[in-house]
Amino acid sequence: MPVAASIIPWVLCAAGALVIGAAWAVDRSRRDPRMPERRRHPRSESAEQVLVRRDRRMDATFAIDISLGGVMIAGPDDLEPGDKVVLVVNERERPATVLRVTPQGYRALVFDG
Repeated sequence: MPVAASIIPWVLCAAGALVIGAAWAVDRSRRDPRMPERRRHPRSESAEQVLVRRDRRMDATFAIDISLGGVMIAGPDDLEPGDKVVLVVNERERPATVLRVTPQGYRALVFDG
């Protein structure tokens, strides 16, 4: 495989991370701090790389935030609620289901099992 072909996805992911970080910062500043969280597990902010595997395809993206119960990721754009995928985070595979798509285009997934 040519070097350029192996580097391009990582360069695109890095550029995407910068855009996501800026959008995330704007989104966080608009939230009402008085609204309580209704989550079962506390979430933590993240910029970790995530691989999304489905069928015979693998996409690289980034986590926006992550908890024991699920993760919010930056893409891929064609993931729809109900889609089943396998996420690879820190070399660990986790089956997950897409729950929703946010107005910003992020995908909220719940870990299966």
